[in-house]
Amino acid sequence: MNFTLGLPNGSMQAPLCDLLSRIGLDVRPRGRNGQVSVDGLDLFRQAVYMRPQDIPTALLKKQIDCGICGLDCVVESELAQTGDFDARIQRLQELRLSRDTRDPARVVLFGRPDSPPLSQNATVSISSEYPAITRDRYPSADIDFSHGSTEIKVAMKLFDYGVGVTITGVSLRENGLEIVDEFMVSPIVVVARSRIPEFIALGDLMAGALEAENYQLVKLNVDNCQRSAVMDALPARRAPTLSPLSDCASAIETVVPRSQTAGLLIRLRTLGATDIVVQDINAIVG
Repeated sequence: MNFTLGLPNGSMQAPLCDLLSRIGLDVRPRGRNGQVSVDGLDLFRQAVYMRPQDIPTALLKKQIDCGICGLDCVVESELAQTGDFDARIQRLQELRLSRDTRDPARVVLFGRPDSPPLSQNATVSISSEYPAITRDRYPSADIDFSHGSTEIKVAMKLFDYGVGVTITGVSLRENGLEIVDEFMVSPIVVVARSRIPEFIALGDLMAGALEAENYQLVKLNVDNCQRSAVMDALPARRAPTLSPLSDCASAIETVVPRSQTAGLLIRLRTLGATDIVVQDINAIVG
């Protein structure tokens, strides 16, 4: 294949590399020029690390074919460059992935308790990490682009309000700030210029690896006289797999919610199941 993949550097680099490794991909930088080798997949001719904010722009300029970044970066880029949402960037898959949790980030407007009243026609000053998104919501505001540390600027009263991204809101609370408006929820997304089936499948596989964190594979053997009771006790995403053994017993395997595994194993043992094996799962797709 002759495709180029854009990968985010910064805080998302490590969790994304870990996710890719779980689906069999080895991602390694090639020196300091941003070039990346992706072993285990022939889909991409090359890959490159870049600021997540630059990935949508690189897609629009046809410098990369597929990328992974926050939805906030996509929306900001579309508004800034084309003046519209869903312009030319295809959103193939959402991923429950962030730096420290599985909760998506949120783009929010925040202020001090004594910040002036706010409305869409207000002439307040806003320090924003997302000026295009902010201008779309508050066209009359005096908006200044922020490179970061936005909450400190608002806490110091350099600006009336700030716009940035938050997951837990801890930094805002520590600076005596409160969320006034939520612009959008921003999951990590797999994006591309075209809905190529291989790109869609890659996104599905990554989402399946995250989904698999919530499940485990349970395998067991059971004599046929206990089989009916064991089958009745087993949860499954669809239905347990049942295979006959040469000694007229049965082998059963099923996918179980991780939160139910311990209680289920105790129940299975009381019902006569033997040779129970519990395995983590790399991905669940389809």
